[in-house]
Amino acid sequence: MAASERVQSAQQFLNQQQRQQALEQQITPVAPDVNLSSVQQPLPEQGFPTETPCFTVSQVVLSGTQALPHWLPLQRQANQAVGHCLGAKGINLLMSRLQNKLVGCSREKCLILI
Repeated sequence: MAASERVQSAQQFLNQQQRQQALEQQITPVAPDVNLSSVQQPLPEQGFPTETPCFTVSQVVLSGTQALPHWLPLQRQANQAVGHCLGAKGINLLMSRLQNKLVGCSREKCLILI
């Protein structure tokens, strides 16, 4: 094999490698940038954050409670929101408190929806 043929063969090989790398980069999914908070803040047991915009809660109605034990104080927990002006964080806080109450009583099949 002549020197020029070897150079041409080597160049073809390099071109093929570059095409292969480019193809692999195109089909390789980009990993999402996920930042998890290292420390999760405990939920405050009472009170709600001051938010804008917010909506004054006049009543909280729990449905489907007949399937829960009568001693589970969910309505009392829900009523803590009455009279407060809740925004998104406050509503999420209320839902978390109610869900934690259910989990604490081993009611894993229950779901809180707003």
